[in-house]
Parts: sequence; structure tokens; C-alpha cells
Amino acid sequence: MYHDHPDQVTQTISINTGSKLAHIFGQTKLAINSFHHQAIHRLGRHLQATAWAEDGVIEGFESPQQAIIGVQWHPEMLYRREKTMDRLFQALINQAQGERR
Repeated sequence: MYHDHPDQVTQTISINTGSKLAHIFGQTKLAINSFHHQAIHRLGRHLQATAWAEDGVIEGFESPQQAIIGVQWHPEMLYRREKTMDRLFQALINQAQGERR
């Protein structure tokens, strides 16, 4: 796909309103990079798809009962250009700090 420029935005995904990802990013459309060569076929028990590419590929999922969020894109390669990616890392840090207390 776009392996030569992993720090470039390549597509826009749709995020479920009311999902943890929508809460973290504060929006239901998000520009991401995409260069994975595999896609999620079936999610595990208690996981829900919450973000999709235009072609229907699952790009984000989460557990409604637990502190589990997963993404198929690479926010670690985008955070310098796309400051919104910082929100995902900050949510991880906040969750970890909250569980330590």
C-alpha cells in the first residue's frame, strides 16, 4: 500500500458515535495512514468494531466492558504530522495511571 511514506495520511475512517475512539478523538471522521496487508476477519468475543475504512475494513475496535481499544493503523508514525494522534497515546497513559492508583 503506502509503505514508502508511513507518516502520510492515506485515508479517512468513520468512527461510531458514542464509542471510546470517538470520545478520545472528539470526532467521527479521522485521517489515518494505512499500509497493513491483513485485515480483521472476525473479532474476538466481547469486542466490537467501532471504526471502518471506506472499503469496509475494520480499522478500530474496542471492548464495551473493559479498557481495551485496538487500531489497525499506525498512530506512532503519524503523531508528528497529525497532532490528533497524541490523544490516543494520552488516553493510554491516563488509563495506566488510573489503574495504578
